[in-house]
Amino acid sequence: MQDLSYRKELDGLRAIAVVSVILFHVGFPSMPGGYICVDVFFVLSGYLICGQTYLRLSERRYSVTDFFARRIRRLSTAYFACFLVTALVAQMLFLRSDMAEVYANMVGSVTFTNNYNLLFSQG
Repeated sequence: MQDLSYRKELDGLRAIAVVSVILFHVGFPSMPGGYICVDVFFVLSGYLICGQTYLRLSERRYSVTDFFARRIRRLSTAYFACFLVTALVAQMLFLRSDMAEVYANMVGSVTFTNNYNLLFSQG
């Protein structure tokens, strides 16, 4: 299978986008529009994913199962590490009465149902 050649400049742009978003959330004064870089990151990622998908489709080797398996393998470690760190920090900082809500949101995130949890928890 002919893969798209590695584009280090795209990784560099994605890294700049991630750092910009982090600086925006930290409150860095010269990054008032840092949230726009989320869009930049997703556009670049979409470009790369679509390119790989196009190549597999043109070679008649595309599989939806393989596509999602690759996404899960790529993201699952960071996903669960984020949940572990969040749980540990929340345990240290939050009151016990708030922990039930934190854990409900975490379970909702893992099961991809958190939007429903948030919808039903609002007045």
